[in-house]
Amino acid sequence: RLAIGRVAHGSVSTNDSLVCINEQGEKQKLRATKLQVYEGMTSREQNRVEPGEILVLSGIEEVHIGDTVCTLEQPKALKRISVDEPTLSMLFSINTSPLAGKEGKWVQSAKISERLHLETLRNVSLEMEDTTGEAFLVKGRGELQMAILIETMRREGFELTVGRPEVIFREKDGKRLEPVEDVFIDCEEPFLGIVSEKLSQRRGRMVNLVNNGTGRVRIQFQVPTRGLIGYRNEFLTDTRGTGILNSHLLSYE
Repeated sequence: RLAIGRVAHGSVSTNDSLVCINEQGEKQKLRATKLQVYEGMTSREQNRVEPGEILVLSGIEEVHIGDTVCTLEQPKALKRISVDEPTLSMLFSINTSPLAGKEGKWVQSAKISERLHLETLRNVSLEMEDTTGEAFLVKGRGELQMAILIETMRREGFELTVGRPEVIFREKDGKRLEPVEDVFIDCEEPFLGIVSEKLSQRRGRMVNLVNNGTGRVRIQFQVPTRGLIGYRNEFLTDTRGTGILNSHLLSYE
């Protein structure tokens, strides 16, 4: 595997002895057999890399996003960047329809499992669980992320069946909690009414409204994740494609 990252401090030279520290604190020794740095859109080989440069390091058997590569003399891991945990899940399984195998070339469950596992390595906000031999539970941050994954796999020649999106609930002190998200909206002032009405119907609470007199307003809502399912398309239609909507996990209530 290739590890790509920015050199935070110190320097590294070819054939230096290094150590890779994973999330559990486990250390894997390695040797910097080949160093590359980016130059524009291409990369070139270099014998020594200084702080601030983007390094492409080869020769690591097992490395994941967020791991730290450092020297053997000072094996100290950098603070990992936290990512919002999944709030939505969908079931991916093989295509069992009578027309299976007509449009795609990858229809086996093993191929689908391999592709989903590869996606979880590159996309840290996705998680995958094996439910049966032919179905896989994929957890992500929202329906848009799932839609992009499904469309990407379709274009790569995969045939699969997907279930309806379901919110991931939590149990705490005997109570069932659901994820609530902070939703930030930027839209033109005439669409404020319809946006507020639609989100209120979806159990959303407006917590902030900013009007700078430029013709656009910024609104902050707190909305349950299940209330956002299917809303993005409605939002784009209501704002005639001019609105911007972003969200992140706030808490479980």
